[in-house]
Amino acid sequence: MSESKPIANLFQRDTSSSSKELAGTGCCLCGAIKYELRGKPIYNILCHCYNCQRGLGTMFATYSMMRKEDFSLTGELATYVDKSTDSGTPLMRYYCSTCHSPIIATTAATEQIVGVFAGTLDEPHRSRWRPDKEQYVSCRAEWLPEDLGAARVPLKEGEGNGLESGGGVKEGERYVRGMNGGNGERVKSL
Repeated sequence: MSESKPIANLFQRDTSSSSKELAGTGCCLCGAIKYELRGKPIYNILCHCYNCQRGLGTMFATYSMMRKEDFSLTGELATYVDKSTDSGTPLMRYYCSTCHSPIIATTAATEQIVGVFAGTLDEPHRSRWRPDKEQYVSCRAEWLPEDLGAARVPLKEGEGNGLESGGGVKEGERYVRGMNGGNGERVKSL
């Protein structure tokens, strides 16, 4: 079972000497967590996996993938260790310990990258946010417009389909939408 516990703040640092321009700010719902982004995101992504859907209570997650060195925050974070990932590498989901707003996600597989939840961005950055990529399109809500202006990241051979709890796609199959849109195709997993 995954655990939830307050953590030492790994993301606090002195930004006064940073040479990168302030690219955005954000906060949680209650304002106890505040953060700064310096530099541009590596990319912005929509994640449709069931873990993100359930972990956020929404139909997809919106992340800005930032270099850890370009992210800093103040406030006390708590964490949830999501161990039921397709890669087998736990995903650390950090949230405000007061209002429980999700703030960031990290994984040991990409230690120097922080996924910042775009919904926590302050204006004007939030309304200007646009996705570059989509992942886990096999779990994508059918009511979403077909073209959201983002490249679709196909699953690699051997990866799951984000349906750890079953349903949607038959076992042994995965649904891959082409990078240029289209209806996609069912392919057998090996």
